[in-house]
Amino acid sequence: MHIAEGILTPGVITAGYAVSIMGCAWGLYRVPPEVVVRMGMLAAAFFAFSLLHVPIAGTSVHLLGLGVMGALLGHRVWPTIIVALTIQALFLGYGGLTSLGVTAAIIAIPALMAGWSIRHSGRYHILVAGIAGFTAVQLALALLTLSLWVSGAGFTAWIFILAHQPVAILEGALCAGAVQYLRHNHTLRPPSSNTPTAKQS
Repeated sequence: MHIAEGILTPGVITAGYAVSIMGCAWGLYRVPPEVVVRMGMLAAAFFAFSLLHVPIAGTSVHLLGLGVMGALLGHRVWPTIIVALTIQALFLGYGGLTSLGVTAAIIAIPALMAGWSIRHSGRYHILVAGIAGFTAVQLALALLTLSLWVSGAGFTAWIFILAHQPVAILEGALCAGAVQYLRHNHTLRPPSSNTPTAKQS
């Protein structure tokens, strides 16, 4: 969901940077060293997902991995997303630097909410993960639509919403499978667990 330069208004750009800076500061507060490794690995995964994209009307369609990133990182997803987006903008020309704050917020907020749902899903974690993965994409689309609508480019958003529905379905399926695998291998535990992994997430 990289937004190109020249589409967003200055007010939307400022609001996006304000939210993303606060989110990044929250995410970087007292980060344990072992979590930094996880953040780097997931930033690389997000970077790889974005390489397989289809440019459409000033933005792009690609897998996001929102549910899995949110479940594994929690609020640490903010700096992870910002680092990946910055590298892509600087070296690959994906999106723009002025729109980076808005793009980060559009991706990080749904990931954070999906991750919370998955970590608190209990015995129904597969079903919740599938719904969370699908819903996270829809929320990201809603935030993108709002940003474009305020900037006077609402018609572009409708094209993007329709194009992203197959991706949303695929995200839900992949999120459910990934969470099942992570739970089975004890990489992802519920918050009630006393394991170090649960405390890190």
